Amino acid sequence: MAHCSAKLDEVSRNCILEEAIRREERNMRLNSEFTVSDPRKMPILSEKPNYTTPASQPTEQQLQAAHDKLMTLTNLKHVEQSPTQVYQLPATSSMEYGFFSSKQLVERDNMFQHNKGHCDVTKYAASYTAMTGVTPFHNLHGAGGAAATQKK
Repeated sequence: MAHCSAKLDEVSRNCILEEAIRREERNMRLNSEFTVSDPRKMPILSEKPNYTTPASQPTEQQLQAAHDKLMTLTNLKHVEQSPTQVYQLPATSSMEYGFFSSKQLVERDNMFQHNKGHCDVTKYAASYTAMTGVTPFHNLHGAGGAAATQKK
C-alpha cells in the first residue's frame, strides 16, 4: 500500500486496493499447458532411506505408461534423429544448406585432431599392469608414511 497517499482515509485506500486486485485477477490466467523441457535433466528426489513400502512396486505396464506420458509431455521427441529424419523439408533458411546432401559439406581437418599418444612411461605402466595384475604404484607392504618407516 505504498502507492496509496497518506491523505486518503481508510475507506478510500481499501477501494483503491480492491480495484487494483480486481484488475490483476481479471488478467490472471491459469497455465494449463505443462511440458518437460528435457527429461534427462529432470531433478528426481528420492525417498528417505528408512521409508520402505515393498508392496508398492510398479508393474511393467505402469512403468511403460509413465514413460509414454513423459514422452508426450517432453519437447525432445526427436532428440536422437537427424534433421532430415524429423522434417521432410528444411524448416528454416539455415537448414537449407546441406539439407539434401548425403555427405558432409566440409570434411574433417586432421590438423585439429590430436589423438592421445603414449610415452615410454605409460607403455611401461600398461605392460606392467598387464603382466602382474596391479599397477606399478601399488604398495605391496601395506600403508606407507610414518608408521612404515619406524623400526620395530
